[in-house]
This record gives sequence, C-alpha cells and structure tokens, in this order.
Amino acid sequence: MSRWEAQRGAPLCSNENVLPDKRSKTEKQYKNTDDYRERGIGTAVLFDGTLAAGASSYTVYQGGIEIEIDTKEEHRRRGLARACAARLILECLDRGLYPAWDAHNKASLALALKLGYHIDKEYEAFEICKQDS
Repeated sequence: MSRWEAQRGAPLCSNENVLPDKRSKTEKQYKNTDDYRERGIGTAVLFDGTLAAGASSYTVYQGGIEIEIDTKEEHRRRGLARACAARLILECLDRGLYPAWDAHNKASLALALKLGYHIDKEYEAFEICKQDS
C-alpha cells in the first residue's frame, strides 16, 4: 500500500528527492543548502518517501518570498500543489512574510485564484534560453 506524507519545512534544494527540473533553478537563488535552510521556506508532500509535490521560496527578499510550486507529472490533478501552496502561504503569514505569486501560465493563475489571490494586471514577460551549440 502506498503512503502519503506531508513534510513541513522541507528543503527543496540540494536533496536527492527533489524534483530534478526545479532543483538547479532554486539552488541558484541560494548560496548553499545552509543558506536555504536559514532564509528559505518550503513544504512538501511525499509519496512512499519520495517527493511528489512541493512549494518553496524561489527567492527571498526583505518582508517576503516569491513562491515556486511543482508537482511530479504522475501525481498531478490530486490537489497536492494546492495543499503545499496553502501550507506555505499560511507559514509565510505566521512569519510576517508576504507570499508573492507570479503566475507564469494558466494553471498557475487558476491555482492562485483558488487560493485567494487577485489579478493585479497582466504584463509581458520574456524568457531567455541558452541554445545548445
């Protein structure tokens, strides 16, 4: 039988159970794991001891964080991202931090709206990608 487990304060960087596509991106925002543990904040859901979904501070600034959320594809559409995000938001509010949300796609926007965020305004954003030679 499979087991679900919630993990509060889970470091979402420099950990072998982290979602591989998000680990390097988040790691770049912190000097090292100790820096993340000191300044960062996160929550996760484990499935049979392996990370299934998580919400974390992508970046930290005075008085707040920028939220980053991901769920492994095989665990999507089960409300895990919503549960992780809600827990992270509540923890931020308990600590007096503003949990900033920047929706990059329609799924992120829909989740933000479910969690009580409101659209301030749309803006154009660009992503710079390195091309392999």
